[in-house]
Amino acid sequence: MTAVHHITGRLRLRFIELKSRRDLCHAVEKAIRTLPMVRLVQANAVTGSLLIHYAARGTQQAILLKQIRNILAHQFGFAFSSDRFGKTTASAPSNALVERMTNMIVEKIVEQSAWTLLGLLI
Repeated sequence: MTAVHHITGRLRLRFIELKSRRDLCHAVEKAIRTLPMVRLVQANAVTGSLLIHYAARGTQQAILLKQIRNILAHQFGFAFSSDRFGKTTASAPSNALVERMTNMIVEKIVEQSAWTLLGLLI
């Protein structure tokens, strides 16, 4: 997630994970709207960006960004890290259900392979 443009009361973020994901855009908009200083949120699935209008009085950009990152991390499972240039990147959420299903499929494949091998030996 990168701040692309900022003027007092208006912030545009590039969040590439939103690209082509309208469902995620709507969910992120709804979640960020819960922040008390936020007035308007528009997520764009075409550009992968977030436009946020916020109450300029008493709101610091760093605090707003931290709260947005917290929402994206806790509600959507994104993990953020900074590179050596200070650019923040997000990694896709790890989905525990997908991991469990993958493990079950692998176990079944191994089990079937074992039965097949045993059948060949007998």
